[in-house]
Amino acid sequence: MFSVQSLVFELTIIVNMRTERFEDLEIWQDARELAKFIFKTTTIEPFGNDFRFRDQVRAAAGSVMDNTAEGFGRGGNKEFNNILSIAKGSNED
Repeated sequence: MFSVQSLVFELTIIVNMRTERFEDLEIWQDARELAKFIFKTTTIEPFGNDFRFRDQVRAAAGSVMDNTAEGFGRGGNKEFNNILSIAKGSNED
């Protein structure tokens, strides 16, 4: 799971390094690995047949990546920090 401290640390790195692409963010890469793991895990029983639950978990995992990318694209650190908080909530979903 992601912690608030890791989100703040990641934001500090962005400010200091001027990252050009959201794909280069470690937090986005971790979220992608998590989404791949969840997708793979939810294809087996008992998740495979509970379509609603499976789809909800997959969507939540994907939204962590989506929210991180969106926040990065906003440009402002305050907005980005807010969107990372939303991504954290998706992770906990």
